[in-house]
Amino acid sequence: MSFDSIRLGPVQEFVDGLVGAVPAILSGALFLVFAYALIAVIKYSLRSVIGRLYPPDQQLIVDFVMLVATAFLWFATALVFLRIVGMGEDDRGHRRGGLPAPGSGF
Repeated sequence: MSFDSIRLGPVQEFVDGLVGAVPAILSGALFLVFAYALIAVIKYSLRSVIGRLYPPDQQLIVDFVMLVATAFLWFATALVFLRIVGMGEDDRGHRRGGLPAPGSGF
């Protein structure tokens, strides 16, 4: 083993990891763009519907419902994004930690 292979080994592994992650990162970024647009449409529609149910003096209730709905939508988006980019999986695509995968026979 030469000095160059010892010194460049971790750097080469890092570069290989980045190159291997590019498709997942691009897929995740594309998903976030579409999710942002879809969440904006859902928020607009939901505010319109909820705003008609409550009189103008109860705007605080409409704002609270929108806050809760937005939090759930972005939380779900974050979970799907992490699934797309492969967080929680090892190099072979298997789940790390936690409960066994569904259908794994355990």
